[in-house]
Amino acid sequence: MKKYLLIFCFSAIAQIIIAQNKPVILKHLIIDRYGMNRIKLSEGDRIWFSLKGEPKNRRYKDYIGKLNEKDSTIYLVERKVEIRVSEISNFYFYRGTMIGLAAATVIPAVGFGVSAAIHPLVTDAQYDPKEQAIISASFFGIGLIARMLIRKKYIITDNTRVRIMDLSFEEKEEKN
Repeated sequence: MKKYLLIFCFSAIAQIIIAQNKPVILKHLIIDRYGMNRIKLSEGDRIWFSLKGEPKNRRYKDYIGKLNEKDSTIYLVERKVEIRVSEISNFYFYRGTMIGLAAATVIPAVGFGVSAAIHPLVTDAQYDPKEQAIISASFFGIGLIARMLIRKKYIITDNTRVRIMDLSFEEKEEKN
């Protein structure tokens, strides 16, 4: 027992030492909507947005490479472009529950659809094929509605504040 306790203590100390050497990301893209939760995106996070002046259906997906606090720009990794925060009109985020609901309704919909389709092949069927087809169609309908609600759209308005914040405690160099 003492041996296991000693191994546990050494592994805990090693974990603390390793955790202290990891770099901490201190710059965040903050999206504040009054009355809603604050969203923090840091360097390396996936960002999904649309730009002002572009068509409504034009959306961009990319990763945040670098956040520049001084001129409020975001460097996009895949496109290798810097964009200003003021050029963004909408942010989009996935809703995990809707993705699960949309995927979970496909299995029963297919099952009831196949059941209704093979009804003529079953000699002593104890169910009505019209009911099975209606149930299958309703599951497909629920899945399509959930599919439309997968994205959460944050529109940048007067009640929204988007900014880049540096949360480090180090003194910054001032140029005279």
